[in-house]
Amino acid sequence: MTGGVGPFTYTLTGGSLPQGMGLSALSLTGAFPPPPAAALFLPWKFAVTVADAFGVTGALTAVYYDYSHIAWTTPSATCAAAVAPFQCATTLSYFGGTPNSTQTVKVVGFSAPLPAGSSFSAVAKGGTVTVSVSTPKVNYFGTVTLVLIDSDPCSTSGGCQSGTATVTIRV
Repeated sequence: MTGGVGPFTYTLTGGSLPQGMGLSALSLTGAFPPPPAAALFLPWKFAVTVADAFGVTGALTAVYYDYSHIAWTTPSATCAAAVAPFQCATTLSYFGGTPNSTQTVKVVGFSAPLPAGSSFSAVAKGGTVTVSVSTPKVNYFGTVTLVLIDSDPCSTSGGCQSGTATVTIRV
């Protein structure tokens, strides 16, 4: 909004602010509460009327979308192969995160190193992480611990990272 003569007053005239949030001029204060666990996002819609020193008013409506934190819905799986070639694949499921962003899988660690010549991949797409393992040797048993990272702007602060998931590998 532009124009008018100060001082200005700002009044919430429609909808409601999320619990714990306030209005300071045309800025929100506080933090959005998390959406319910079963909701992918929660929209917040409200209207603000601005009045200048002469009582001239203008109104605007704002809509904010609060997206669910990225989280595992299947936090563990087993990947097993009993015959050569020793290859296996399994999937884990996840929910939430920011729409149209890219989720990546980060390996936190292996309980035991994979044998030399082994390959490992974990790819996130559309709510599913596909884990693939190939090893030239039999008798490997271990677990790999993974986290998901949502690539939206908050990922640089670590705020868009899931908890851990584990895959047990038996070949």
